Amino acid sequence: RIGSPFVIAAMDAAIAAGARRVAGFEANGGFLLATKTWIGETELAALPTRDSTLPILATLSRMKSASLKASALATSEGFRATAGGRLKDFAVERSKALIAALADRPGFAAAFLAPIGEIAGVDSTDGLRYALANGRIVHFRPSGNAPEMRCYAEAGTVAEANRILAAGLQALAAVEA
Repeated sequence: RIGSPFVIAAMDAAIAAGARRVAGFEANGGFLLATKTWIGETELAALPTRDSTLPILATLSRMKSASLKASALATSEGFRATAGGRLKDFAVERSKALIAALADRPGFAAAFLAPIGEIAGVDSTDGLRYALANGRIVHFRPSGNAPEMRCYAEAGTVAEANRILAAGLQALAAVEA
């Protein structure tokens, strides 16, 4: 689930289950390190709070040690591109009704997502996160603190993630108020 309390709870559960190196992140750039880890010979202590500097420093260190530019490092690691956006003035009741309709009516969900892709799977942990047959992801979730509906996209390229995001926001905007 989205939000640092949920990320911390999930990290704690992973540690309790025996995981040795545990980290979490948030779409807003927050990175949480629940266990100590190492960069080369340097030990880093756990930092289970939002931190945006650690990933930057770790990336710069990796770029230097591998003599790679950031783009080449991302390609070599197989990173996927993400994009996120929101529709403001999307009432909480409207968000709940839409999520319920998408969850309860597979035909409606398939039609709603047809411009984006064919549904291959869905995770309802926090809103609805659709894995698409083409390997891309689109995730819809109501804001927990504002009358907004959020949309997140994941794909192989930035351009494709942005295209999925735009299509997702357009589909949301077309929903009757």
